[in-house]
Amino acid sequence: MGVEAMLEAVDLVKVGKAPRIKQDHAKATYEGRATADIARIDWGKSWRQIDPLIRGCNPAPGAWTTLDGKTLRIFDVTPLPARDPKGIGGKYGEIVAVEADGFTVVCPDGRIKVTRVQPADGPKVAAGDWAKAANLAVGARLV
Repeated sequence: MGVEAMLEAVDLVKVGKAPRIKQDHAKATYEGRATADIARIDWGKSWRQIDPLIRGCNPAPGAWTTLDGKTLRIFDVTPLPARDPKGIGGKYGEIVAVEADGFTVVCPDGRIKVTRVQPADGPKVAAGDWAKAANLAVGARLV
């Protein structure tokens, strides 16, 4: 749940206006803790699957991918749905733009702008800062 949604829910509870919806136990399921096993990003999936995976794994365990054999955890992204096939352009996982505020990765139905990461050997940082320090180049590929 995003921070804004959580704050909105708290405000609704405070003023006594939170909806009270009974759970349908026939449709209820149990989901265990998110583990690193399920947190790996498959760049061959739709942004509609990648985006919630990243949000759901933030802050822990952190969705992850690899670059040149090293783990890179990804915490914040912005989906960029393609309006037409030209809006995809590239191989899945390929870096197609590196900018001051992050880098953009290709997925089957668009692109995803990555804005916050954690390299294997460091703290969480803005993706643009990390990309500059790591000399990330267009054409590199996340796996």
